[in-house]
This record gives sequence, C-alpha cells and structure tokens, in this order.
Amino acid sequence: MDMFKLFKQAKEMQSQMKKVQEELKNKTIQVDSQGVQIMMNGKQEIQSLKINPELLNGTTADKLEKVFLRAFNEAITKSQDLMASEMKKISGGLNIPGLG
Repeated sequence: MDMFKLFKQAKEMQSQMKKVQEELKNKTIQVDSQGVQIMMNGKQEIQSLKINPELLNGTTADKLEKVFLRAFNEAITKSQDLMASEMKKISGGLNIPGLG
C-alpha cells in the first residue's frame, strides 16, 4: 500500500470536507410544526423562527415548550440528515466514524 497516495487522498478528503462544511452554511431546511416554523442551515444554525400568533391564544407554557422542543428536534434531525448526505458524497459511501 502506497502511504504517500493514502496521505494525499486523506488531504484531498479533508479539503473536500471543509468545502462541504462551508456550503452547508448556505443550504437550509425548514420545519413547520404545530404553528412553529424554523429555518436552519446545514451547520445547525437557526436562520429564522416564526410563531403563528394563534398558537399563543390560550396555550399554556408547558404546551408551548413541547411544541418548540418538537420543532427544534425535527429541524436538528433534518439538518443532520442533510450534513450526512453531503458528507457521504465525498466519502464515496465509506462508513467513516464521525461523518454521519
């Protein structure tokens, strides 16, 4: 096995991973859940949060907390799926620990 070739391939993959991570900043996912809309980018940074005013009418703090948790968790899951999909493209489908 040619160690120089392996090292070069690893450096290339690292460079591609950095590029994908930068691109993920510009990709967004949107979640609409029970009156809460969250837009998050592929780096799991929240871009916007909107709340349907009707959700606030007569709703308890406990119910609001549950709605927000559900929406945030769904957005995080979708963002992780997007990240894993993008990383899988550069890893050629290899199961590399830490890449999703």
